[in-house]
Formats: sequence, structure tokens, C-alpha cells
Amino acid sequence: MVRRTAPRALALVAYVAAAAVGVVVSVRLAGGKHVFPLDDAYIHLSIARTLAEHGTYGLQPGAFATPASSLAWPLLLAGASRLGLPLEGGALVLSLLAGGAALLVVDEVFLRHPRYAARPTARGLWLAAFAALVPLLPMGLLGMEHALHITVVVALVGYVLHLEEAASRATLSRSATLAAALLAAAATSLRYESLFVVAALAAWLLVRRRRSLAAFVVLGAVVPLLVAAAFFAAHGAPLMPASVVLKRARFTLGELPALWLARGRAHPHAPALLVALALAAWRSPVARARPWLFVAAVALACQATFAQLGWLFRYESYAVALAVVGLALSLDGAFVGRAVVVLLLVPLGLRAASAHAALPRASRNIAEQQREVARLVAARKPQAVAVNDVGAVSYFGQSKVLDLMGLADLRVAAAKGMHIDGRLPPDDLARLAAADGVELAVLYERWFEGALPGGWVPVLRLRIRDNHVCAFDTVTLYAVGEARAPDLRAFLERYRPSFSPRVEVVPVP
Repeated sequence: MVRRTAPRALALVAYVAAAAVGVVVSVRLAGGKHVFPLDDAYIHLSIARTLAEHGTYGLQPGAFATPASSLAWPLLLAGASRLGLPLEGGALVLSLLAGGAALLVVDEVFLRHPRYAARPTARGLWLAAFAALVPLLPMGLLGMEHALHITVVVALVGYVLHLEEAASRATLSRSATLAAALLAAAATSLRYESLFVVAALAAWLLVRRRRSLAAFVVLGAVVPLLVAAAFFAAHGAPLMPASVVLKRARFTLGELPALWLARGRAHPHAPALLVALALAAWRSPVARARPWLFVAAVALACQATFAQLGWLFRYESYAVALAVVGLALSLDGAFVGRAVVVLLLVPLGLRAASAHAALPRASRNIAEQQREVARLVAARKPQAVAVNDVGAVSYFGQSKVLDLMGLADLRVAAAKGMHIDGRLPPDDLARLAAADGVELAVLYERWFEGALPGGWVPVLRLRIRDNHVCAFDTVTLYAVGEARAPDLRAFLERYRPSFSPRVEVVPVP
């Protein structure tokens, strides 16, 4: 019994200790307060608070919006809030608990592998490698859905493949197939990219002639998405969250090689990992590893093609988790090319090291830029503010928010052609700002060069140091309308001592 539990116990103790250190370091760098390392975390918190307190799905009471990519995470946070848990603390605790659960799920997968079940040291080393390479701790500290998504996706693949093996010996029970469907539903409710995993699983099951199990998994995956689509359509929104629609990859077939080349250069761990998966699937004698390798490769390739990579390493983390499990199983057997597979993991290790090092600094970046802007907006109390990062401003501020990216505003999204990188015409921006009573705008100038209405007057720039996660190190404050500029300048002069001492305040002549 000790041999069975010792590796997971040690892994959990190490994870908890590392999480405690990570939180302490982040709090220290962020000026003595806990700050999530991505502004997106505050989007989920805003939705959860608005839903729990006002019954509205959106950032503000009475204003329906779908800026979060996850269906389930804001609902979980809203439920926790209704039970009395503080939103920010609840999000952090739930996310970290999910990371710990991922270690337990992965260990269960290893225990079903005969050789790993008898080798606790090897299991412990691979649990450590899994936590480091995913990277699990940064995903837990994000306070978002990614750690839970990793847990559910690994559980889904492990359970379905276990059922597929069991089906060769006996007829599957209805409760077993229903459990697989529920796991698939949980996965897609957390992240739409789970459809890549479900598609790969279904293809594998069909090849193995497990049609009934494949049907249950697919049905479970699509039901929550259809329910969400009906709910969104009833509110006049697209059938998927705006964040999914606007961030989708757009390309023609002829542009695909250039897309892969660009993403491979920006994220070298992805092509290296795909080659490692292919080599292991070809050479490894461990048959049990092949479906894991196949599902991981399909998920990662689809993620790199149709969705996003990076942004603090979170988007592809679920596919990396599946890949690490598959490679751990495959590398248990000796084969030609095994050393090459290990070498191909080096870019993944560098990515993981970068993630662990960047996370506390990312919290400081958000504290000094997005949280700083939110404090300013809360002090100024404009009727409405236009921003390109809506999370912290909507959560901590008390003003109506016009989202210049379109994630939380379908009017903006439509004006930009329903794509995150689309250009927002100045006339449309002026019209929307006037309709909402926008008095102040805070944005990245480089994203809006030549796209701002003529009456918007820049009055101040805020610059942060050692930027790791913000799109740019400098935001510019604009008075929306020349008549508002003198009063805004006077307010900012009075407010200036309140800025963080690490933030460089640059007046605009």
C-alpha cells in the first residue's frame, strides 16, 4: 500500500509547497496583494459576480456578454460565491485543487500500466516530469479553468481507453458509457478545444469497432455546447462565446504552410513535441501508449492550426499533458530512437522553465498595469470607460465598460468583422463611445494607430518595467472629447501620488 501511495503523496506535498512559494513570491512582487497573472482571470470573476448577484451572464448587470472562452468555469465560481466563498480566493483555491487532482488522475493512469505499478520510483519521476512540463503549477496559479481542464481531459482519455480495453473482454455497462459521456461533457464545458480530443478519441474507437462508446462520447461532448448555443442565440449572440469566435484562426488552404511555419518559429516546442509523438508511436513496443500518442498528436496539431498557442503557455497545456502521459507510457519500452524522443522534449523543458520564472513577474505586470488602471478608473468614476483589457477594469472599477476588442461587446465585434485583429473604424468607435457616454479611454496606442476619433486627446502614458505578459509596456489615457481634457489632466495631477512607485508616469504635452 505504501508503494502505491508514496509517489502521489510526495508529488502532492511538493506541489502544495511549490504553490505556497509561488503565491508568496507573486504577492511580494505585486506589492503585497495577490494578483492573478492574466487579466483574463478577472473576466471570469466579473461574469461570476454579475451572475451570482444579478442573474446576468456578462460583465455588468443587465448587459449580456460572452467574453469568456469557458462555459463551466464562471458557473463554478458563481456557485462558489453563492455558497459564501470569496471570488478571488475561491478561484485560486479551486484552480490549485484541480492541479492537485491532475496528479492523482495521472498516477491512476500509471498504476494501470503493469510495469509502472511495480516501480514507484519511476512513477514518482514521471509525476514530477508531468507537473514540470505541462506546466501544472503555473496553470493552477492562473485562477482559471486550465488546471481543471487538464484534469478532466486526462481523466476522459484514460477512462475511455480503459473502457475500450475492457470492451474486448466483456460488454460495457450503461453506467460506464454514461460516465464517459459525462466526462466528455465536462471537458467541452470547460474548453471548446476539447472537441479536438473527442474527435481523436472517436476516430480511434471507430477504428477499434467500438461504435457505441464512440457515439456516447461524441453525444456527451456536444450536448452542453448545443445548450449553450441555444442560450446564446436567445440573447442575440453568436452560437459560441465571442472570445472563441473572435480568436479563431482564419486562413485559406494555401496559407496553411505559412501558418504552421510562423507558429513553429514562435512556439518551437509544438513541432518538436509532434515529432516526438510520431517517433514514439512508430518505434515504441508499448501498444498501450499508442492511443495516447495519437490523441495527443491530433489535439496538438488541431490546436496549432485552428486555435491559439502560448499566452503564458495555457492554450495548449491540455494537449501537452496528454503528450507527456503518452510519452511516459511509450518510453517504458526500449526502442531505437528513444534518446531522440527525450532530446525532443528539451524545447518543452525550456518552455516550462520560462513559465515558472515568468509567472510571479506576470502577476506584478498585471498589478502595475491592469490593476493600476482599474484603481484609477474607480477613483475617477467616469460614466463609461473604453479599454482594450476589460478584466480588472470591469471587476474593480465601477463604471460601464466599452470593450474595444469586442469580446464583451457584440457591437464592437461586428464592426471589426468578428475577428480579434479586425480594424475598428473610427466612425463606429465614435458612435459607440457617444452612445455609451464614454468619458475616458485607456488603450495600447499601437493597436489603434489611425483608428481613433479626432476628438480623443491623449493626456498621460503609464509605462511598466520588466514586461512579461502584457501586450505592451505602455498604455495611454485619452480624454474622450477635447472639452474633457483640462479636467482630466487636473484630476491626474492630483491622483499622481497614488500611482505605484514602479510605474513610470509620462505626461503628454
